[in-house]
Amino acid sequence: LLASFSDAQNAQQCPNAKATFQTYSTSQLLMSRETVFIVDMEVSCGAKGNPEALFLHADVNGEHVPVVRASKTTFQVSWSAPHAKAKTGTYPVRIYDEEGYAALRKAIRNGQSADSVKPLFSVDINHKGASRPGFFVQTEFIAVMTVLLIWWYANSTKGRLTE
Repeated sequence: LLASFSDAQNAQQCPNAKATFQTYSTSQLLMSRETVFIVDMEVSCGAKGNPEALFLHADVNGEHVPVVRASKTTFQVSWSAPHAKAKTGTYPVRIYDEEGYAALRKAIRNGQSADSVKPLFSVDINHKGASRPGFFVQTEFIAVMTVLLIWWYANSTKGRLTE
């Protein structure tokens, strides 16, 4: 009786939940030690809903990732991985409410597929990989080589003129 009351109450807290997403993943190797993935989401409920009552959980490739509330209706999911392990590709992020996440854990405990539990929201992060921006050779090296060439040319020209 208590569990059914809790399910009914949570379903009423945010009926017809919808979310808009913004995603980010690290693209430059020089600026970070690890690849960072971030999902920002703005959650809206129906006219009678209350997104403040939501407590969300995320599942990324079978691992639990915390969902942080940034404001009354904004949530954020973020995680990091070493550049070598953060391969180029699509990373599915499944967002669950408390009941959905409990059902997911139960399904996994019972040996069922995680796909058997429908998430509240789902978003894909398309990670293009982190790379080194700019020239293959650093600009400082080019500047030093240019100065050395100018000095060598000036010194050799001076030597020819004084002969």
